[in-house]
Amino acid sequence: MTPSARRTAQGVTLTEIMLAVVILAVSFLPIIGVMGASVKATAKEDSLNRAMNLCQEKLNTSLQFPFHHFDLNLGVEITSTVATPGLSLTLGDEIIEGVKYTSSLTVSDRPGSFLIPVRNLDVGNPDDPKTWTFTDTTVNYSNLVHTHKLKVSWKNKGDPNEKFYTLVTFRAKLSED
Repeated sequence: MTPSARRTAQGVTLTEIMLAVVILAVSFLPIIGVMGASVKATAKEDSLNRAMNLCQEKLNTSLQFPFHHFDLNLGVEITSTVATPGLSLTLGDEIIEGVKYTSSLTVSDRPGSFLIPVRNLDVGNPDDPKTWTFTDTTVNYSNLVHTHKLKVSWKNKGDPNEKFYTLVTFRAKLSED
């Protein structure tokens, strides 16, 4: 056998294999670090999405109660279960997938006023609308519009800061209950 043929037939040494494994391991370390950071970011996003869905679900449930159901607690933060026949709204602390969520509901009256044009019957020709005059009369109202504010707060694992998500909507009494 010639010396050049002997060199090609020798193959790969154990040292070369070990060196290749070390190079691969070192090159995968940053990739594994990025994956770990990605998992943490995903967990934070999951808790935010869960809070958003929880908030929307509870707010929708609060709107199903009769309009005057919360009148005794207007302006007060409610943090316990609220129920009426056939309908229940759970507020307060809930643990979901290891994260404690705290929900609260505040229903407030939103008083206001509007103007109504009133025709002055003493002025103008009753048969000619061009001669009629109007004056604005202010009508004040209360307990016709309520503000529903639902807040969900939580703390992510390892994060000392409390996060919160709040939804607010208005509900008007358009007919008698």
